[in-house]
Amino acid sequence: MHLRRRQHALVASFLVLAAVPYTMAPPARGDQPPPFSFQSEVNEVRLAFVATDQNNRDVATLSQADIAVVDNGTVIRRFRSLRRYPEVDLDALLLIDASESLAREFSQEIAEATQLIRAARWGSNDALSILSFGGLEAGFACIRNCRDLPPEAWVSKIHATGQTPLYDAVVMGVEFLAKNRGLDRRPVLIILSDGRDTISKHCLRDAIDAALLAEVPVYALNTGDRKNGAGASVLRQIAALTGGFSFSGAPAASSTLASVLDELRNAYVLTYELPNHAQGLHSVIILPTINSNLRLRSRRAYYYTGAESSAQRRFLR
Repeated sequence: MHLRRRQHALVASFLVLAAVPYTMAPPARGDQPPPFSFQSEVNEVRLAFVATDQNNRDVATLSQADIAVVDNGTVIRRFRSLRRYPEVDLDALLLIDASESLAREFSQEIAEATQLIRAARWGSNDALSILSFGGLEAGFACIRNCRDLPPEAWVSKIHATGQTPLYDAVVMGVEFLAKNRGLDRRPVLIILSDGRDTISKHCLRDAIDAALLAEVPVYALNTGDRKNGAGASVLRQIAALTGGFSFSGAPAASSTLASVLDELRNAYVLTYELPNHAQGLHSVIILPTINSNLRLRSRRAYYYTGAESSAQRRFLR
């Protein structure tokens, strides 16, 4: 991925977010996976990641000697496979905060969304859906065909009203992407919000867990007061822990965010044998072993549920 120099500085400043510990999320109910799981008949861990240099440029080649994975404290250096992520179409969901808390910034938020859609380097078969949330329910403005619509067609269906069910909307969006996911598509969730939640039935941990379990990276653009408050922290946590990242408001931020979608086309994927069969949450981090200028970003955890046969094992892949 090649970004303009000004964009490099903006993106690079957020790469450190991948080091946010998972314990920053609110406590869950015990150490059990949340009530949304996605089952897969595999017996290995599959980890997608982005590799860039110190200038945030794509790294063209990697060998197994260049990286290591720490899985629940166990260092993994031998992988079953390491390759480029298969070229697939994107299945993107744009999540727009339409609550009263952003009523004054609503027109700017819509402008950011429109610019994001216009600036992104879409493939011919990429799908885009738009889901807005405000009040008690979230609703789709358009499904899978949003790129083909004039902005007024979906903007007219979004109105700033009610409280802010951010976590519920994230869970709903992730479940939508997981339900409609095919082997030929890679999902991504993009949040435009101030990061505040006032009414959700789910908690922050639920939202993060849903994205982790469904292997959905989350990118976020803070459309609120642009300060390092609680809402900004929420967006940083969701993005960093799922393998994406979060922007605070800045000139051309939406264009920069649009351009990083290229990462999903230039990503790597590795697989390795599960190092232990401890049930529950496994923390995971990928690190450079030789080149300290190598920047690596992936999701920060996955769930493993033990079972009697490999066909019944559930992983975050």
